[in-house]
Amino acid sequence: MDARNFLKVKNFKIKEGSYTFEDVKFMSAIEKKKIYKGFVSFLNNHFKHTNFIKSIYQHCHLHCGFIAHYNINGFYGEYFSTAATFQKIAFNVEKQPSEYDGYYVGGTAYTGTDSLMAKHAFYRLYEELTSSKEGLGDFYEAFSGRRGYMGASMNGDYGDLNTAIKEAFRSYLEEWEEFITKAMSDFETFSKDEETKRLQSQKDEALAQVKAFQQKALELEAQLVEKQQIPKQLYVQSTLFDFIDEEVA
Repeated sequence: MDARNFLKVKNFKIKEGSYTFEDVKFMSAIEKKKIYKGFVSFLNNHFKHTNFIKSIYQHCHLHCGFIAHYNINGFYGEYFSTAATFQKIAFNVEKQPSEYDGYYVGGTAYTGTDSLMAKHAFYRLYEELTSSKEGLGDFYEAFSGRRGYMGASMNGDYGDLNTAIKEAFRSYLEEWEEFITKAMSDFETFSKDEETKRLQSQKDEALAQVKAFQQKALELEAQLVEKQQIPKQLYVQSTLFDFIDEEVA
């Protein structure tokens, strides 16, 4: 058992920031706000497929240097297959897999949101975002300013929108860090409690053994007392004259 057992499998509630978006040639401020709001919802639902709206997809491949991957499903499958796995396991999503929709987990067994498997899948989202150069990690880096040829510019026509998306990502990771810290704290408390329970159990077992030995000692003592209280029988040794007397009689 580890800290992942104590993660709470649920959606986040990241609040939208107060941003002022500007109209540009190919996108209005209203459209930018819609994309931003949609992306926050996408994060709060841990990259759920149905929350990946078309306007986010178009912004990514038209303005941020991403490859289109044929269509929105192909794009989702490329970057969010880990998220799709999590959604299927943790929230009992039933969907027939197709070539590009990201649901590549097949008939994996699971038992719902409280299963350890669901919590491990939940943790994988954070793990891939922070350490992987593929999938979610690759997508995140494009908005974090750590990419080279491909990435979302924080300047120019879409800099305001990309900055808002970047900050939303940061809030998402901060929420994760809080959850992980809480899980580790709960696990530490649980471990201490388990050690206390183990020692208490050993103590109770030892006391039970002492009590059993004491009871046995009392029983043996009672048997000794009983033996000591039985009156001694008097035995008279017979002589030759006793036998003669019996014959004469």
